[in-house]
Amino acid sequence: MKNILCALGLLLFVIYTSSCSHQIKSYEIKDQLSFDCPVKIDTAPELFTILKSINKNIVYFGVINNNENRYMLSVAKYTADEPTTIDTAFFDFTANEVPGNKMGEYQILGAGKYVKDNYTYFRKISCTNGTILNVMFYLMKENKSNYLFEFKMTGSIDQKDFMIDVLEKTVGSVEFE
Repeated sequence: MKNILCALGLLLFVIYTSSCSHQIKSYEIKDQLSFDCPVKIDTAPELFTILKSINKNIVYFGVINNNENRYMLSVAKYTADEPTTIDTAFFDFTANEVPGNKMGEYQILGAGKYVKDNYTYFRKISCTNGTILNVMFYLMKENKSNYLFEFKMTGSIDQKDFMIDVLEKTVGSVEFE
């Protein structure tokens, strides 16, 4: 009887873990970069077209469905005339910048640079109307370039820790072309 219960428990565990998609998924932005994401990103071409009309710098867009929560994930590529360091691009032009296309009441909750697991992150967190959270991470190829990439995840304010965790893992995996 004990062996049957153990076998049944093992079978249920295998069924449960195979139905959960915890596998890392790989994505590519052609001729620019590739990245891994710990959750599946679904394409949303109609939304991508709408967002691209609002922000022409968006080069990637998708939707993440996690339990009852939905998130938008975008990657934008900003171009400067002259190569600059990521510190200059972030602290002088990005960290305190309020977007011109903001919708509703916009507030910057924090922006800064930190190191975690030997990786340096540049992060900005903002909130719209007190309920919608934007978590943004910034990076450059070799930390000096004409191009600044922004990985942005938008969702409910109570999902801040989840969004930070997903983006840290995602940004930490970026490989430039």
